[in-house]
Amino acid sequence: MSTTKIILAKGDVCDKVYLSESEIDGVGLFAKENIPKGFIIHATHYYHEKHQQWVNITPNYKYNHSKLRANCEILTQEKPAAKALSSLREINKGEELLVDYTQDNILEQPEDSWENC
Repeated sequence: MSTTKIILAKGDVCDKVYLSESEIDGVGLFAKENIPKGFIIHATHYYHEKHQQWVNITPNYKYNHSKLRANCEILTQEKPAAKALSSLREINKGEELLVDYTQDNILEQPEDSWENC
């Protein structure tokens, strides 16, 4: 029987975003103000060498999936190994930050039951 160890690290969300209830799923990240295209919002994960796995930085990883309405992407940096949330286009105040999870196989992948939004 294999066990997966879940490791979380505490982080601070960017001052341009806030956590709120999402119509997509649970809690999501939303823009407090307009966010320009190409803006690095904050780190979302880092690679833990000792445990040989990616670690979610909480609450920074609380963005939801959307294949059709993604306005952000996850960028991966090699050294030190880390991931960051970046805007694909200008994001308007109040808009939920969404990422197409299928673009990064390290992220949890959408399940068949997830709405294709």
